[in-house]
Amino acid sequence: MSIFRLIRGEMQKILLRPFMYIITIALVLALFGSVALFQMTDRQTLGYTISGSTKSEVYTNFLSNTSINKNIADKKIDTALGLVETYSAINATPSTSVTAKIKSLLNSATGELVVYQNNIQSISSNETDLSTVEQSRQNLITISEQIQSTFVDAVQGDILSILITKNSFDTFVGLITQANNFLNSAIDTNNLDDHKLILNNLTNVIGYKSIEGKNYFNKLTTLANQQFTDIVVKEEIISSLKLQYDTAKEYMNTIDSKITEELNDEAVNVQDFKNTVLSYYYTALQYEQLVKDSIKYYPVENYQDTTINSFIGYKDINSYELHQEITRNDYLISHNMTDNLTGSVFSPTISFGNQVSALDLVYFGLEICGLIIIIISIVLVAQSIAGESGRGTLRLQAIRPYSRCQILSSKIAASVLFGTILLIFSAIVLFIAGWIMFGIDTTSILVVFNASTPFVISPFALIFIYIALLIFKIFFYIMFATLISTLFRNNIAGILIPLVFYIVNAVFSFLFVTTAWYAFIPFSCIDLFKFFGGSFIMADNPLSIALSSPIFYNTNFIYSICMSVALCILMIIFSHIAFKKRDIR
Repeated sequence: MSIFRLIRGEMQKILLRPFMYIITIALVLALFGSVALFQMTDRQTLGYTISGSTKSEVYTNFLSNTSINKNIADKKIDTALGLVETYSAINATPSTSVTAKIKSLLNSATGELVVYQNNIQSISSNETDLSTVEQSRQNLITISEQIQSTFVDAVQGDILSILITKNSFDTFVGLITQANNFLNSAIDTNNLDDHKLILNNLTNVIGYKSIEGKNYFNKLTTLANQQFTDIVVKEEIISSLKLQYDTAKEYMNTIDSKITEELNDEAVNVQDFKNTVLSYYYTALQYEQLVKDSIKYYPVENYQDTTINSFIGYKDINSYELHQEITRNDYLISHNMTDNLTGSVFSPTISFGNQVSALDLVYFGLEICGLIIIIISIVLVAQSIAGESGRGTLRLQAIRPYSRCQILSSKIAASVLFGTILLIFSAIVLFIAGWIMFGIDTTSILVVFNASTPFVISPFALIFIYIALLIFKIFFYIMFATLISTLFRNNIAGILIPLVFYIVNAVFSFLFVTTAWYAFIPFSCIDLFKFFGGSFIMADNPLSIALSSPIFYNTNFIYSICMSVALCILMIIFSHIAFKKRDIR
C-alpha cells in the first residue's frame, strides 16, 4: 500500500504546483483552439452524388445521368472482369505473355539478322542479288518495330504487363531505337557497302558493351532475361476475383429490385432512395478498385517497398496501404456492403460518417490536445525527478522508508495518471461541444486492422481504442523524459531533449516516409492508431499533413508495438538502474 500513498502524495504535489495554472490555461486554449480550427469536410460531399428532388427524378438520372448511371456501373464491373480474364488467359497460355512475345520476336530477329549477314556474304560470290539483301533488311525493320511497340505498350498501355525499372526501360528503348535508326537510315539499296555498314552497326552495338552476345539482338535477349519479368497474378487470386464478381453482380441485381420497390413505396424518403441507388454504383466501383489493386499488389507482394517503387507504374506505392484497400473492398463485397453506407476510420479532415458529428470533433481535438498533454506530462515528470533533485526535496523522500524503485515508480505513475485524467477530461469537453454543434452519428465503422483483418465496430468503441493508444503514446514520452531526467539530473535537459525528439520525429516522419530504414527508428513506431485503417495523408491538405502519421515502408502493427513496448521496457530498466545508483543530495 506504500506505493499508493506515494502516488497520492505525488498527485497532491502536482495539483499544488504553481505550474498547474499554466497547465490549465494551456489546455483550455487547446480545447478552444480545437473547436475554432475544426473545419472538417463531410464524407458525403466528397463521395459520389446523384441529383433529384423526387424519387422519380433520382431514378431518371440514375438511368440517364452522364457521369453516374446504371449503364456506367454495369460497364465498370464487366470491364474489371474482362481484365481478370485477360490475366487468367495469360496464365493458361504462358506463350501469350509479353515477355514470351518479346523473346520470340528477338529470336526471330536474331535469325533474320543471320539471314541478312549470309545474304550480304553471298552477293559477294554472286550467289544472290541485292533485292534479296534488301528484303532481309525490310524483314528486320518489321520485327524490330514490333519488338519496340510490344515493349512500350507493356509498360505504358492500359494494362501493365511487365515489371521493369525506369533505367532498364530507358536502356532497352534506347537500344531498340538505335537499331531502328540503323535499319531505317537512308541508304542506296543498290549499294552493298551501305548494307555492310548497317550489318556492322547491328553486330557491334555502339555504347552498350556490358551485355555479352554475338550480335545486337542476342544482347537485347540477355537484357530482357536479366532486367524485366512478367506481371503474373496467381490463379487463386484470379479465382477469388471471379467469385467476388458473382457476389457483386448478384448484389447489384438485388439492389436493382430494391430500387423498383422503393420507387413505389411512399414510406421511403428521397435521401434513403438516393443511398439505395448509389449503392448500385458503389458496388461496381468497389469491384473495379478491388481488381485494379489486386493486379497491382499481388505480383509484387514479396518485394520490399523500395524495390517496388523502382518499377515503372509503382512510384510512391505503399504496399501496406494497397493491401489495406484490397482487404477493405473485399470485405465490403463479401458482406453486401457499400462504402457510402459504412463509416470510415477517424480522420483529421474527413468525417467518419456521411455527416460531421461529435466524435469527429473528439478525434480532431485530441490530436491537438494530445500534443499539449504530452508536453505537460514531460514537464511534470522532469520537475518531479530532476527538478526536485535540484531543490533538495527528493532527498526528503529518500530518507523515508521507501525504496528508490517505489519512489521512481510513484512519480511515473502519477505523471501517467495525471496525463490520462487530462486526456479524458478533454475528450468529455470535446464530445459535449460536438454534441451541441453537430449531433451524434452512430454509423458503424469498417476497420481494417494491420491491413489484413477487417471488422465492423461502433464509433464509440473505436474512439476508446484511439484514447487508449494515445495514453500509451503519453506513457512512452513520460518514460523517455524519466530516463533523461535520471541520467542528466537536469530539469531543462529532462524537458528539452524529449520535446526536441518529439518535434524532430514529427518532421522526419514525412521527410523519410518512403525510406525503408526509418521504420527501424524506435520513435517512428509510437503512433499505433494508423494501423486500424485510418485515412491516409492528403498531400494537398496542410492540416492532414500536420495531424496524420504516415505508414512507413515495410512496417506493420506487430512490428511497431513490439518495438515500442521493448523500448519502454528498456527505458524503465535503465531509469531504475540510474535512479538507484545516483547520489541524491
